[in-house]
Amino acid sequence: MRARANNFLKFTRRNSLTNMDAEMADVSGEMHMESDSVLFVNALPAPVRERVEGLKSLQSEHDKVKARFDAQVRELEKKFASEYQPFFQQRAQIVNGQEGIPDFWLLALRNHPYVGLNISEGDEVALKALREIRSAAGNGADFQLTFEFGPNDCFTNTSLTKTYHYKEDPVTGIASPAYAVGDKIQWKAGRDLTQLTAESKSKDKTTKEDMSVDSFFDFFSPPAAAGSAEETDDTDEWERDIDFEIGEAIRDDIIPRAVSWYTGEAAEDQGFETTDDEGDDDDEDDDDDDDDLDGCGCGHAH
Repeated sequence: MRARANNFLKFTRRNSLTNMDAEMADVSGEMHMESDSVLFVNALPAPVRERVEGLKSLQSEHDKVKARFDAQVRELEKKFASEYQPFFQQRAQIVNGQEGIPDFWLLALRNHPYVGLNISEGDEVALKALREIRSAAGNGADFQLTFEFGPNDCFTNTSLTKTYHYKEDPVTGIASPAYAVGDKIQWKAGRDLTQLTAESKSKDKTTKEDMSVDSFFDFFSPPAAAGSAEETDDTDEWERDIDFEIGEAIRDDIIPRAVSWYTGEAAEDQGFETTDDEGDDDDEDDDDDDDDLDGCGCGHAH
């Protein structure tokens, strides 16, 4: 499970970060090292160091106000959530009606600049069966995403949920990512989109080996919880933050404006190209891999 989560987050990071993002991430990683920050502050002249401590106190008071603001915004969002539901229900009726709109949620997800980059060609056969995505608020900043599926060739689940849990700073009350929990996917035999069966042949025998591959469905196997025994290093915090950003993007961007993401209008509004408009270099790079797979639609050898 952990390997799958890492695949998903590494895939996201590799595709979504620009060179500038990567540089800022490196700087951010350095600044989060307590020894570096302590050395920096201690090296300041005493008068400057005293002023910096004063600024930190002001920052702490600001954060307390921000935490109260965030809490009131969440309550306001919960209050209006019920008023959105009739629109979402009507949308679902149109999308999933007798005529319907094929591949509506697949394209809405794929056209998002970050979420879409985690969708492989093999994932599409399952995401074509995606009928609805819903979000629901929980305690504090917690929230849950629910993905409803029709029959498909890859798994038997009719719905998959992922719940995001936050922790509050004991001093300021600011909420930050704690951990997420995803449903276990009941894969049909030989249809696991997160695994690839590779065959190697010798004179005497054929050996099969399961390998983890990048898949949108790694989304349901999130990184380890902060402070848990499974957490190994600072990378886990980075991966967890990305995982939460993707969940928040689905909740805040895609669900409310699904039709705009479906058409690509939302991506254009934000200055992004839709995935269909991108270059074909990646597709060409994948040709060799595709030659090793059969045509089952899941993109995996059997």
